[in-house]
Amino acid sequence: MKIVVLGGSNAGFAAVNAFRQLNQQDEVVIIEKQTIVAPFISAGIRMALDGQLDDASQLSFDRFQGQPNTIYRQGCIVERIDVKNKKVYVRQGDSGQSLVETFDKLIYALGSSPKVPSFVGSDLNQVVFVKDKQDAAEINQLTRRGIVQKKALVYGGGPVSVELAEALQRRGVAVTFVTYAEQMMTKYFDEPLRLNLERLMRDNGIKIKTNVEVVSVDRHGKQIMVHFSDGQEELYNVMAIAAGLQPNTAMLSGQVEMDRYGAALVNDVMQSSQSDVYVVGDAGVIQSDFGRYAPLLSTAIKMGKVAGYQLAGISDIKLKPHLITMGFEVFGRMYSKTGQTLKQLQQANLPHSKVLTLQAQSTINQVGSQKTVKLGIVFDLKSGRIYGAQIASDDIATTELINVFSQVITEQSTVTELAVYETFFEAEMNLPYALINRIGELAMLEQEKYLTDSALVSEELISEYID
Repeated sequence: MKIVVLGGSNAGFAAVNAFRQLNQQDEVVIIEKQTIVAPFISAGIRMALDGQLDDASQLSFDRFQGQPNTIYRQGCIVERIDVKNKKVYVRQGDSGQSLVETFDKLIYALGSSPKVPSFVGSDLNQVVFVKDKQDAAEINQLTRRGIVQKKALVYGGGPVSVELAEALQRRGVAVTFVTYAEQMMTKYFDEPLRLNLERLMRDNGIKIKTNVEVVSVDRHGKQIMVHFSDGQEELYNVMAIAAGLQPNTAMLSGQVEMDRYGAALVNDVMQSSQSDVYVVGDAGVIQSDFGRYAPLLSTAIKMGKVAGYQLAGISDIKLKPHLITMGFEVFGRMYSKTGQTLKQLQQANLPHSKVLTLQAQSTINQVGSQKTVKLGIVFDLKSGRIYGAQIASDDIATTELINVFSQVITEQSTVTELAVYETFFEAEMNLPYALINRIGELAMLEQEKYLTDSALVSEELISEYID
């Protein structure tokens, strides 16, 4: 068997390494357009801007360790894929020489690219699309400290743009955060946590403009003039765009089934509609009822591992549909989420869903500092099934609860079951009746009120903890 892997970054290397754990004999050919072996972790951009790293390249890592019977073709560009005849047409970047690689199995791991908003002036040097370490270097150069404070516009709506805004503000840059949505982070959080995040950013000096789009950008000396859809205009030194990612799947167009965003649809073992073509990482999405595209590093690595182990013969390893479990830190507070928001559930024809949020201290330790946790769950009032969870916490340890909720949602657990989930207790770490139990109980009472319209359920008990 000959396996050709397109893309030498995180998902591709995860697939090769998993395969080689069990199979050292079959041939593997990796084709990568970059001339460096080590793929870059995008989190390095924020850390480099935040001054935690002198060079974003320090966050690069090498997942390929000279595996036997493995050919690594660096600096090669994939020009065309013929899935039917199992051929990949490649051009070597330095010599321009063309070659054809045949395959028995293809692992497609060509990742994603930044979405490019449509406005005049997006090609100016001061407009940077954030994706890799070169982008971090450009932003660093454009925002170097000087006599006059630099100004930056961050255009986006997801975690990367929020972290980017914070990192620039910590560098002494005056930051304006712009999103076209009515509220920030609407795809990730329900209103209680959205407002919490927005208030935190404003309190730390970041200006926020919502429900606004960039119409055009003009050169204005060493600065740029940005024109907004509300008629306002303002000068900036740099515009950093982190408006999301789109899958690099053009070469599979018309050959495998895709979703409306252009991501290749795969099953739970990463096979596309063409069973010999495995799509992993940002290029693919697992078919499901919600079918949400999830370009996350943790997801990409798992997808690669599943494909690799499947090809090596472990048929039991499978991956559930993406819940988009993620987390990030802003000004010392951790935010995380998994599953669906209330709006997403309602759009999926679950009109009896509800979001319930509580705020509490993370421990009962009266000696140490008390840290606040804001925890929300999204559930169906009829069935009690939990579909989503969101956390904002000053205690980094409680952020790990999001991984528990990921499993709760995957197992289709109910709020009644959550109320008595087994947990441990240690006075300086958590509570004797854990937060997940407490919110499960409160949601159970809300469900009981809904199902029975019972006046016996105490409003005081429910409202005591609900924020």
